[in-house]
Amino acid sequence: MQVAERTSPPTTVGERHERHSRLELLAFALFAYIPFLLSSPGRVTADTKQYLYLDPDRLLQRAPYLWDQHIGFGTVSHQIIGYLFPMGPYFWLMDRVGVPDWVAQRLWLGTISLAAALGARWLFTMLGTRRAGALAGALVYMLTPYQLAFTARISVILLAWAGLPWLVGLTIRAVRNGGWHDPALFALVLLTIGSVNASSLVFVVPGVLMLVPGSAGFTSALQLLANQTVSGITAGFDTFVTAMSIAYGLMIASVILPRRFASIQSTRADGAAAGESTS
Repeated sequence: MQVAERTSPPTTVGERHERHSRLELLAFALFAYIPFLLSSPGRVTADTKQYLYLDPDRLLQRAPYLWDQHIGFGTVSHQIIGYLFPMGPYFWLMDRVGVPDWVAQRLWLGTISLAAALGARWLFTMLGTRRAGALAGALVYMLTPYQLAFTARISVILLAWAGLPWLVGLTIRAVRNGGWHDPALFALVLLTIGSVNASSLVFVVPGVLMLVPGSAGFTSALQLLANQTVSGITAGFDTFVTAMSIAYGLMIASVILPRRFASIQSTRADGAAAGESTS
């Protein structure tokens, strides 16, 4: 008597794709969180705002108000309203559930890196890159040395870096599909990454504009993916020059304009003093 062997149904393409996606997500999470958790365990670095670790509840209570009466005789608060979302609620929640401050800080940094990697993978896949290329590009984007200048010091600046691929991808999809869904998500991402330091968005916007369909950057990417190397490199170089011109122009303006305003105010003050002396 022969016993019929049970055979499992063949794995479909969709199931294999879902399993690979989960493994990729796990690998990216390990790359994002493990190095931070192994770095100086038990120590909290002075990142962004110390009140986020000392007393996040008091920070959130004072954040909605532009006038802070608890410092000296009172003063106008500086950027504190931006901590209402997402950084303030995150550390408030970690404090409420009893997560150690150093662990909460490392998880915050790891989440930024993970969001950057997943956004880059999604964008590269949308542009038609093969799975291996999208994974390699996302890994390089996540491990970029750029974040070393801000990690554990001004990590809130890294939100713009993490959100850039999401903004570009949502812009491309909104242009292709229309509707309100993608613009709404774009606005939500913009709120999340620019709530504390909106000036960092100034350097993100040129990247978004350069990579929408029909732009020089987008054309360069498509040409490179189509093995049109010379045309792609030429368009990419033009995009790079334009982006760098915009970035350097903004940097020079940020240096010159404050001095110009200071000079104007000094001249007005000298004129007022001279008028009072003659009178």
